[in-house]
Amino acid sequence: MSKSNTPEILQLIHQDHEEVQGLFEQFHKSVSAKDGEEKADTISKQILDNLKLHTELEEKIVYPSLKDQDPKIFYESREEHHVVDLLIVELQQLKVSNPAYAAKMAVMEESVKHHIQEEESQMFKLISQLPEDTLDELVEVWKMQKQRAQK
Repeated sequence: MSKSNTPEILQLIHQDHEEVQGLFEQFHKSVSAKDGEEKADTISKQILDNLKLHTELEEKIVYPSLKDQDPKIFYESREEHHVVDLLIVELQQLKVSNPAYAAKMAVMEESVKHHIQEEESQMFKLISQLPEDTLDELVEVWKMQKQRAQK
């Protein structure tokens, strides 16, 4: 993804995507390590927090501007978020030591990777076509909400 002609909002979304994929990798390494449970727990909390914030920001800020452009992508993306939200709730009720935990996390990772791939191939094209002032507004609101959430 070349930075120069990529709208900033797409760079911000892509950054989040990269970050969460890195966290998934760290989670797998630590969960399979001998005494990595504590680390896996910390990383998984980070994954869940990041995903919750990211999906919320996308749905509140970015998705509404796409609904008219492509309702099919809009609704499918919302459903993919919904599946991740359900998995987050279930993961929060389990301990990392539970054998089902890593399995659920793996299913969530597959779902998230699929969503990222679709989003970055289809949705990014749509977002790129938005007017410049709309794009600037999306960036402003995104950064503001993200800062607020991370305090």
